[in-house]
Amino acid sequence: MKKIIYSKPLARQWDIYNKERLKNETVELFFQRKYQEQMFHPYWSPQKRQSNFFAWNLWYLDATKQMLHLYFMDKNLKGFLENIKLADIDGILKYINDNGLISFGGFSQTKVFAFGVHIPDEDKYEAFTFGLTNNELNQLILTWTTGTENSWCSIKNYKELLTEKSKNADEITKIFRFAINTIAYMEAFPECVKEGVPRYVKVPRKDNNFIIEISEKVLESQKDDGKIKSPHFRKGYYKRLSSDFYKNKKGQIIFVSETMVNGTAKTVYTKENINKIDSLDKKI
Repeated sequence: MKKIIYSKPLARQWDIYNKERLKNETVELFFQRKYQEQMFHPYWSPQKRQSNFFAWNLWYLDATKQMLHLYFMDKNLKGFLENIKLADIDGILKYINDNGLISFGGFSQTKVFAFGVHIPDEDKYEAFTFGLTNNELNQLILTWTTGTENSWCSIKNYKELLTEKSKNADEITKIFRFAINTIAYMEAFPECVKEGVPRYVKVPRKDNNFIIEISEKVLESQKDDGKIKSPHFRKGYYKRLSSDFYKNKKGQIIFVSETMVNGTAKTVYTKENINKIDSLDKKI
């Protein structure tokens, strides 16, 4: 049986902690020391200082067991989530703000929802760790770290980058979609979220671990010249149901399929159905 290796969120930060931690130094004291280093480094720009602090803030959440660890069972799920358009970004982010963010004390008094994504057959230093944070203006900001790269992007910045045509803009917007759609996927398909770690993970964590499986509702097989292609992801987007029309489903996030293929999406809302209900809402 082939051995499956997973990427490890915050691997470099944990390497530094294990190498530089002083004898009897607590997590809180180590984080405070790193905070001082990031904020007062003489050769770093304010932007670099801030992004590095965001990365160590995520590490602190992980070290104090306040971070979710998500183990994808299919590597292709990452690409799927990176490319789904955020058609209802305001609704989805409101759902996250209302239901997902947690308060924490310590050196920061913000609200944050943090999670790391473990991808199978990927180098451990390539893992993404995300933090969704409310700033003082009540605006959501996404912070992330992967390998040696640390950065952040606000919703305002994301919408501006969508109008740009550059490699950097494409990369940042892809990362932004990956983070937001991961949470939306978990909410839309709770049956695919299972507590624990894959059985082949060598040293499983004991807290806040979840396995993320593929939902058949987002897969499709397409006929081409009489042949059946291997299952692949269907196009669509996530939507938060905000109208009173939905009654029991109001406030939930669903996956809206652009097309129906081979009758395999019986329980998935189609774009046409949503549009009809939206039109009915406006008339009411």
